[in-house]
Amino acid sequence: MLFFFFFEIIQLLVDETNRYYHQYLDALVEGQYPLPDMTVQEMCLFLAITLQTGHDQRDTLSDYWLTLEQYFMAFYGNTMK
Repeated sequence: MLFFFFFEIIQLLVDETNRYYHQYLDALVEGQYPLPDMTVQEMCLFLAITLQTGHDQRDTLSDYWLTLEQYFMAFYGNTMK
């Protein structure tokens, strides 16, 4: 039962994000190429990265993708290619 509740929340986030994005595109001048709609999988990846960055605090956003041995964490590079 909890899984269905969680899935409904994620689906609602995806639907509202896509609705907002289409409203934004409608307000733009012509010539912009729209991106494809967000999927449930992409939203789950975004939420996972957001939660992980709260636990693994670094100085700058680019520090999460450093490949230096002392800072390297495969989670970020494997999740966002």
